[in-house]
Amino acid sequence: MTFKTSRAFSTEHNLPENPVRLSSRKIAIVGSATASLSSAPWEDRSWEIWALGYERRRVDRYFELHPDHTVKPELRDYYKDIKQPLYVHQVRDDWPTCVLYPKDEIEALVLTNEFRSSPAWMMALAIFEKADEIGLWGIELLCESEYESQRQNLYYFIGLARGLGINVHIPPQSSLLKANFQYGISEPATDEGPIKLEYIEKRLAYLDNIERKIHADMDKGNETLLKIFGARQELLVVRDGLRHYLRGGIAPGGK
Repeated sequence: MTFKTSRAFSTEHNLPENPVRLSSRKIAIVGSATASLSSAPWEDRSWEIWALGYERRRVDRYFELHPDHTVKPELRDYYKDIKQPLYVHQVRDDWPTCVLYPKDEIEALVLTNEFRSSPAWMMALAIFEKADEIGLWGIELLCESEYESQRQNLYYFIGLARGLGINVHIPPQSSLLKANFQYGISEPATDEGPIKLEYIEKRLAYLDNIERKIHADMDKGNETLLKIFGARQELLVVRDGLRHYLRGGIAPGGK
């Protein structure tokens, strides 16, 4: 099968051969969630690393599947100089290694046109290329309401891969495919403990209100604004870690 690429990269781009392939083909799909990112197989050359544009460690393929107008300027410039294939939905001549994502072939294989995140597109391509093992590191799709539908959509592709006999590795630090209760057997875990999620949300709302007031009256100075920003960032870390724990993942700093 031949994929369309930018003219500067190649006249045609066949399904790539894996130069480190041993007895099986292993593909690591890497995101940015910190809970499991450090345990990705960066040094294990038996794994291909597929990642998004902000990753600067070892990467074998990049993916930029966002609408063109949402791509950050620094990434636009970065893609002009990379050597790795860059999978896109629309070929650009100023990104010389870009490869057109085989959307029609993928949809025909996976029997759906519902793709709600970049990891879903990446997982579908790994299935299409007949990976023997797929690993998911740095992918949680957990913290905001929009991620919930993305998470369920990714579960479809995890189930499809496993149904096809592909081993899907999910690191123990991840909350993917974990639950804090089982229907008919146990009750959902709550955030009872030394700090509650409700308190964190109220505190964030309070800090947001102060930040808006300071922006409206900058005579109060930037020092206070920086303090508010720092406090808010710390609360976001605590909140996201707590949400991760309540969904079955390992709490930050836990084992």
